[in-house]
Amino acid sequence: MAAELEEDSLGHLSVLVIGENAPDQLEKFQRMEYVWPIDSRHIVAQDIFAEAKREHARSRPKPVYVQDYFVQWAKSAYGVEMLMEGEEPDLKGLHRGGWFRLDRRGEVVEMYKRTIPNSHWDWFERTLDWLLLRPGASGWRASDFWRACEDVLDGYAGIARKDAVDIEAMRNIAGDDAAVRWDRGDPRWPSNPMLKLPRDEFIQLARDEAVIRYSFVVKDGELFDMAAPTRGDVDQSLAATKSRRDASNAKKNALLQSLPGETMLISVSVHA
Repeated sequence: MAAELEEDSLGHLSVLVIGENAPDQLEKFQRMEYVWPIDSRHIVAQDIFAEAKREHARSRPKPVYVQDYFVQWAKSAYGVEMLMEGEEPDLKGLHRGGWFRLDRRGEVVEMYKRTIPNSHWDWFERTLDWLLLRPGASGWRASDFWRACEDVLDGYAGIARKDAVDIEAMRNIAGDDAAVRWDRGDPRWPSNPMLKLPRDEFIQLARDEAVIRYSFVVKDGELFDMAAPTRGDVDQSLAATKSRRDASNAKKNALLQSLPGETMLISVSVHA
């Protein structure tokens, strides 16, 4: 495994899901327009009436509020559809994205936008074969929106119990690779500022990042960490970058250490 973290390619992010039911955990941070089922339990209705009136006032200095114009503006600006007093929203159809309600006088009395808060990606693509299995252990890999899953009996898997993953071997491989790259330079990233570190620090950094090398970590439905080091670090001082990465690595490895051996680890690629 590479000593330096590869930058996520355009439109793709890596996520480590910890715990059972990975599809549901990923769905919690999926963007509204891509989530399935369309009535996902993670969708919430946010009251945007006061916000919409403020935005409308800024967009139209005079008159500040004209009912008919406000209705048309709200539909365009927020993508919400109309409801009349006493009507129930069609959450799987017309009002899936939200609604505004008119009373009997034709006045807007409420406005809601339906969304998934704190969303970061579009959809699951496949598992990433980043988990090195212990000899005799097994794991799995999945693709095609979880519809295709196959057993992995040796080498690297995308899904495995923690005690099936050879964590120390992964760290050794990363450290050995880092030693070679420090000695010979890094052909994949010749300007890598981390190569200015002392050799032993560069190797240790690679070992620390060997297992928890993800853009996001999701544990039991909670977003644990999204401060993964990227090539953007080149714009920071070497000391600041090293300090930030050490802190992030310590936090993530402490989490890994705390997990029981039977904990499921799922290494995935998501479209973003």
